[in-house]
Amino acid sequence: MRIVRWVVWLLSAAVVAGCVQVVPGQGQAAPKPPPYLQRVDDSVRKDRARAQQLRLQDPCSLINLDAAAKLGKIKYIGTESKAEWCDIVYDVPRKTPTAQDSMADLDYVPGLVAKISVGGITTDDDAKGEQASPMEDRCFEGLRSGYQYSWGPELILFEIGISGQTRPGCEELQPVVQASRSNLSHPKLRADSLFQPHTKLVGMDSCQILDTVTGDERLNILTSSHPFNCDYQFATDKDTKRRRYLQYGYWKLQDVPVKQYEGTELKTVSGVPVEIRAEGRGGMDCMGFAYVGLDHPAHGSGPLSAQLWVDTIVIQGLEQAPGCPTIRVLAEQLVHLYQTS
Repeated sequence: MRIVRWVVWLLSAAVVAGCVQVVPGQGQAAPKPPPYLQRVDDSVRKDRARAQQLRLQDPCSLINLDAAAKLGKIKYIGTESKAEWCDIVYDVPRKTPTAQDSMADLDYVPGLVAKISVGGITTDDDAKGEQASPMEDRCFEGLRSGYQYSWGPELILFEIGISGQTRPGCEELQPVVQASRSNLSHPKLRADSLFQPHTKLVGMDSCQILDTVTGDERLNILTSSHPFNCDYQFATDKDTKRRRYLQYGYWKLQDVPVKQYEGTELKTVSGVPVEIRAEGRGGMDCMGFAYVGLDHPAHGSGPLSAQLWVDTIVIQGLEQAPGCPTIRVLAEQLVHLYQTS
């Protein structure tokens, strides 16, 4: 099992397990695919259809909350910045200051369950099946969802974090994973979730912008089955100069920048703050952050889901010119798409 935690510039395909609603009655013809899907292979069209289904699903419905509650007092249940994941955060006490260590209250008591997350996807491409994968400071375990990719069966990932990063925590994670097995067969809809913020961005096709910014060239979509990412390049390109990565997700309201910092540029596009960062690696590694939902932050309706989140689009790619000009233009186009959708 290849463990994958979605980060910016991720280059392998991953999704959240999903469900399809079946409506009784007369069947209807399938809608015509978006224009960009007419420029990709059949396998990509299939993956994008699944990604569309997966956007409908509440990842918080994949975990047995009763089992998770046995590990400690829960203080938050809801999304994280990557919309395919659901976080359960525990109320870990802080150390008591002593005469020898007056700053102890800045540290958490080590060795306790701090967080469990569910919703990321990997595949059982090494035929090792469902098993725990301990790391130095965390543990992953996957459950088969029943969906089959051409490269292997899909696994839904569960992850645990222990305060103080003292041990992996697999022994606490495994009972929760096993108790959650039946949840995989009847995931609930994101639209009905008490834990998820109900915003526009997570319902949009993360590759929709390709209809207007890529002309009529053939495309390769490298994360075709991911519901909230779009990692694309042009089929005829021999290098990665025009490769771009998009991530649709969230940003905590309190973390949205309000001023420009060294090494960044903060501008406003149609009332939306857009941050441009030139990292200076590999030619010029440029990133853009469009905080498209800043004027309407949202949170879940449950009592433990009060954190306010902002719809945010992350853009990344290599630039050949200073100032990240193409990333800048792409960010402006994505702002326009969001506002007119």
